Amino acid sequence: MRLPKVSVIFDRKHRTPEKPGDVEIRISMNSKRYYISTGIKTVTMQSLKVTDRERISIIQRKIEKYINDHIESGEPIYIDEAKALLNMGTSGDLLDFICERRDKRTVGESTRKRYDSFINGFESYGMIRNFSDVDMAHIKAFDEWLHHEYKFKGKHLTQSSIYNYHKMLKAFLRDAVTYGKITKNPYDDIELDKGEREVIDYLSEFELEKLKMAQMPNESCERTRDLFLFQTMTALSYSDLMAFDFSDYQMVDGNLIKTDGTRTKTGKQIVSMIMKPALAILQKYDYQLPRMCNQDYNRNLKIVAACAHINKNLHTHMARATFATYALSHGAKIQNVSKMLGHSNTTITMKRYAKVLAKDVISDFKDIERSMRK
Repeated sequence: MRLPKVSVIFDRKHRTPEKPGDVEIRISMNSKRYYISTGIKTVTMQSLKVTDRERISIIQRKIEKYINDHIESGEPIYIDEAKALLNMGTSGDLLDFICERRDKRTVGESTRKRYDSFINGFESYGMIRNFSDVDMAHIKAFDEWLHHEYKFKGKHLTQSSIYNYHKMLKAFLRDAVTYGKITKNPYDDIELDKGEREVIDYLSEFELEKLKMAQMPNESCERTRDLFLFQTMTALSYSDLMAFDFSDYQMVDGNLIKTDGTRTKTGKQIVSMIMKPALAILQKYDYQLPRMCNQDYNRNLKIVAACAHINKNLHTHMARATFATYALSHGAKIQNVSKMLGHSNTTITMKRYAKVLAKDVISDFKDIERSMRK
């Protein structure tokens, strides 16, 4: 009798140059072949991370031990038992685990619909596939995607909806810890935001200057930095930035102005002007701004921030906030800033930038006090 053979193989069927393939354990036994997923995907075996290699080695040794123990004791070998030994289900990836946990929970119809909505969104994101992807950096990237890219029924999520998405993922990851899939739930170190952020993240004028002067490691990061700077000079959102068309602007009294535009995200009217520093960036790219997806943009911004020695979580929306904060701090009227940002009313602008406005009000009080002393 030929002894069973355990091998590590790379994606028998589904790998393409654009799509990572599964790393599997193959058991050759009784003229048949059986496959068990490791839950790890890669483009090539050479590109595997050291931690993934160690994980594959551990899985292989566990299966070999199971087979050797059963051969020694004379007991039959069952592939399902080998899978159960690894506590992987059928595929070992995170989405399958989440679906399995959802199906085993006894919940009402409305709660099940919320689960289904979350799973659809999580699957659409697609960047957290395996248990090895579960870490703080991936959770933060998922949060950025929920805030700025994902749409449900054609609309962007509210902050309360984003909170609920994180709440559900946190609960499923808690189960993953219980079942030994991961050792730690990254949400244990995250305080979830239930509503609007109290503090708007923005770059100070000093940080903005550091960003302009910083040397970038490659062309992709340089393009990313330039796009971000262009946003800080125009107040354009990411979606409006990607839809930017220089031909929409007309020369009026020596200024390039767009007065009849609307925001891509909300359809609200927006008034825009290309100032000279922004025009210099346009000229650099022959008036055709670079294009990149939101995920690549936000990912590159982390590198850009590091190169500029800026200790902040740089993201696309921070550029608009930087523009608004700069404008308000330099005396622009709240009504005009609201129009520049494309907000539906000044109440939204006041609410989001109240802390900036309060700071300037106090500064004005101090100026008045100094003048009264004279």
